[in-house]
Amino acid sequence: MISSLLKDYGRVIIRGEQGSAGSSTFEAKTSDIGSIYAEIKKNQDKKLLIEPMLEVIASPNDQWAIDRKGNIHHLGITAQLFEGLKHAGNLKGQYFSDRTYNQMTQNSLKVVEKMTSDGYCGVLGIDYIIAEQGIYPTENNARVNGSTYTHALVNKVEQQIGKVQFWKFFKAKTSPCSFTELVNRMGSLIYNGTSINHVFPYDCDMLSVNGTFATVLIAEDMYHIDFLEQALKYLEKSQKNHTYPELILVDIFMPKMSGWMFLEKYSKMNFEKHRKPSVVVLTHSHDAGNYDQALSIPGVIGFLNKPLTEEDIMEVLNQHCLLYTSPSPRD
Repeated sequence: MISSLLKDYGRVIIRGEQGSAGSSTFEAKTSDIGSIYAEIKKNQDKKLLIEPMLEVIASPNDQWAIDRKGNIHHLGITAQLFEGLKHAGNLKGQYFSDRTYNQMTQNSLKVVEKMTSDGYCGVLGIDYIIAEQGIYPTENNARVNGSTYTHALVNKVEQQIGKVQFWKFFKAKTSPCSFTELVNRMGSLIYNGTSINHVFPYDCDMLSVNGTFATVLIAEDMYHIDFLEQALKYLEKSQKNHTYPELILVDIFMPKMSGWMFLEKYSKMNFEKHRKPSVVVLTHSHDAGNYDQALSIPGVIGFLNKPLTEEDIMEVLNQHCLLYTSPSPRD
């Protein structure tokens, strides 16, 4: 079977029937699967699924729930995110076209109705792949999973702050610490119970052991999702290296997040015992109001109009070096 699929598709996926989050999923490019077999045996998989590996465009997860009265509830579709073949998160927003969305929900409903008639009660998530060849259901997770918890958490958050248009389940990492220390490290990024565009950390059992924890990024648009994710990645990097940048150049007109939005977050960030990075604001505008507004923010040391010249760059570096080597108190 493997040889036949390899001939037609070039790659196959071999996975254990009960594997979850990519824990027992392997890719084979040849029929020699000795090393893969050893891993499968170690995982004690009794049954295997062998599938062609298509060029996947997206991998949605369609979440449903069946209550004790047999009523069916559609929780929504998220886009699954992967690192290789391992599940790394979920993203919910205006991600799929109406045609794709409707085709998946119609197919899922048939499965859910059959499960209801069989007496199933609980949550389930049906995984799909979208490829050039079509849209295919690949797996039915008839159990509580990562996305289930995220849906429940977001529902609770919406009771406090209203509709959350975009959210993302994201596995984060920092150096091992207590939850109180994590809150201090995250500063204004952490959810405050009153507004959107924040990080909601949960499942922190391993935080003090290896620094890993789960989060929900709640945002009003994809730009803020990207910002929050990058901030968490930087949190990991900065704690690993115990360093922060000394100088930041920020453009007022950036494609994903404006300079003003960045500066608002920057002004609230907690750099612990590290010195706060200096910031130089860049812009095409000659509006004096922008100049005054930027320089009123602690840590902003300059304001430059684009395009920059070599003299501009040297002036900024000289000014920054003078400030950074001086024995001024930490911010």
